[in-house]
Amino acid sequence: MKSKVSLAVLRAIGASKGRLGGSLIAQIVIVVLAASVLAVLLALGALQGLNSGIPVTVDAGVIGGVVVAVLAFALLSGIFSVRRLTRIDPATATGVR
Repeated sequence: MKSKVSLAVLRAIGASKGRLGGSLIAQIVIVVLAASVLAVLLALGALQGLNSGIPVTVDAGVIGGVVVAVLAFALLSGIFSVRRLTRIDPATATGVR
């Protein structure tokens, strides 16, 4: 809700739809990639601490595929959000009307 109002204010002061959309997409990419790096590091750390005697292998191709799939779905959902947010009336979103 807060970002909706923030984006409406940016639209009201003249930010283009393309700039807002690009900004949201960039934020999605940054968050997904940062979270993916953190998740991989935590998983590798957990595997290092695992002393079960069971051999566990990590396939970089599988990790890469999962990261790409998560990024693709996040971007797809982001595109729908961008479409909805760029169609919003700034006065209505900020509560002026």
